[in-house]
Amino acid sequence: MTKISNKYHAHARVEYDLQFQNFLAKLVNVSSLQPRELYLYPLMDRVVFKDFETAIGGTIADFAKASNDNEAQV
Repeated sequence: MTKISNKYHAHARVEYDLQFQNFLAKLVNVSSLQPRELYLYPLMDRVVFKDFETAIGGTIADFAKASNDNEAQV
């Protein structure tokens, strides 16, 4: 088991938070573009979207596994 790393310093955390908020805003923006067949669905068919979806699923699974342990997994 690996303990959580402290490699993400306060400045980097702020940058990650801003980057994530920007990403979410763009995703919401694209999701509202019409027709979806022209904008959203082609994005969802791209490899990068599918890879990101897989990565999110893996992160959720890692969290669930760590939540069942006494120590967080990284």
